[in-house]
Amino acid sequence: MLITTLDLIGTFAFAITGCFKAIKHELDLLGFFILGLMTGIGGGIVRDIILGVPPAALTTNLYLTICLLAAVVSYYSYKPIAARWNIILLVDAIGLGTFTAIGCAKAAAHGYGFFGIVLLGAMSAIGGGTIRDILVSEVPEVLHSGFYASASIVGAVAFFFMYRLPVFQNNPTLLMLVIAILILIVRIIALKKGFHLKRLHRMDKSPTALSQERHKKS
Repeated sequence: MLITTLDLIGTFAFAITGCFKAIKHELDLLGFFILGLMTGIGGGIVRDIILGVPPAALTTNLYLTICLLAAVVSYYSYKPIAARWNIILLVDAIGLGTFTAIGCAKAAAHGYGFFGIVLLGAMSAIGGGTIRDILVSEVPEVLHSGFYASASIVGAVAFFFMYRLPVFQNNPTLLMLVIAILILIVRIIALKKGFHLKRLHRMDKSPTALSQERHKKS
């Protein structure tokens, strides 16, 4: 029950970030709702398709309703929400941890190994945001901004090494809660300290130009 509640809270926060991206790009109402919807449930849908199971978000009206509610709230209250964006970031971090934990648990239940668990755990958490950014022709934020996808991967790796421990064998919900809390803590620390991975610097010339120069010199 607790994991489901956190899952819905995370879906709500993810959907709000999608709606604000739509506002940034001045989309119409349809685009506004679609971006919120895909951010909220996109990652889970991709995960379940890979697992070959009916997408959980489409087997019940609950998730779609949560996303639509987030869109309505964003539409009518975008200024108060923007002024309290730190709260949205906190709830988003809860969603990041919960989505990762659920994705890892589903992958483990289907017999996936290390890379399968880590990739599906991360996909569950960052897939919706990636779809959101692609739809508005942006480089996905998770590839260049903050310690976001990295926090999800840290939690997914921890899940792999912990889920076979005796204490979690008969209590997968406890493990998911532990992983969700771990990711939440990592994400909050990253936000406060401004952590991010080292960024690559743009090359002065393209590889083709550098190759041609080398051939000329030789």
